[in-house]
Amino acid sequence: MNDPGIAINGYDIQVKNSEEVTDIDQDADRRKKIPPSDEARQQSALESTRKHIFEVLALRLQPETAHTFKPALDTIDDLQHLEQLHRAAILAENVEDFQRALEANRS
Repeated sequence: MNDPGIAINGYDIQVKNSEEVTDIDQDADRRKKIPPSDEARQQSALESTRKHIFEVLALRLQPETAHTFKPALDTIDDLQHLEQLHRAAILAENVEDFQRALEANRS
């Protein structure tokens, strides 16, 4: 007697017993990616914005001084605040301009 089968993307799949199906389903469940939580997305956005601030400071101003702002920026957990600082970094004509913006926007 032939086992019932199905075709997926041109491959014939033969199911011999329900235990095999259960094992396959469990393996597939383990491989599924867990969707990122809101907290993970927020953390990713914070890190990305900080990175963009450093890039702007390094490109527009003095690369060696960009990293002096890292400790202060790492303490900011408000995305809107970091986005304001990103704009300030773009507009800053010198390191002092950005330093003033950082100090003015401290929460």
